[in-house]
Amino acid sequence: MLEHRKLIVQFDFRDSGLIMKVDYTRARYYDPQCGRFISSDPIGLLGRLNIYLYVINPIMWVYPFGLASSYLFRGDDNYSGGSVGRPLGSRADITSPWDHVRRKSNRTSIFTSFATRRQSTKKFTQRNNIIKVSLIDINNLQKEGVIKVYGPDDVAEIMKNNPDKRIRKDANNVRQIMKKNNEVLIEGKLPESVIQCGK
Repeated sequence: MLEHRKLIVQFDFRDSGLIMKVDYTRARYYDPQCGRFISSDPIGLLGRLNIYLYVINPIMWVYPFGLASSYLFRGDDNYSGGSVGRPLGSRADITSPWDHVRRKSNRTSIFTSFATRRQSTKKFTQRNNIIKVSLIDINNLQKEGVIKVYGPDDVAEIMKNNPDKRIRKDANNVRQIMKKNNEVLIEGKLPESVIQCGK
């Protein structure tokens, strides 16, 4: 029988009067009071703007070793082979992640929507044409500078730093839309070699 062990560590900073209790889960330290890791992801899988994040929903999703699910999915009735997306630096009608999330249309976008859960893609396909890409391939392409990956928290963080007050105010709404759809945005071109049938 496999037994999950964790070490609870308490730091006592006597000069500051601060006592901090954290859990060590073999890979990094987690602070249950603030609900996040206090050390970055040591393996760097799907590194985003915030590499100290914990999990999407710890009640619904088991996340024992700091690794995410293994694929991103996309419902796309128009896909019949080839690469997906536009190369980094391409021109398109939609160039901001919030416009992509808010104003889906037939206009071109530098972003391509994927979902962390296969079930979330079904409303975007009539013919059940679902493709998937492994997170290992996503991570490698991101490290090579071929693509950029944006989760809900990444997009909200970018929006909160925007000089336009209306965009800053809309950050949490866009985050909620993305979370509801389990949406991840990819900027860049995914080569055909990494795309698999998602059925």
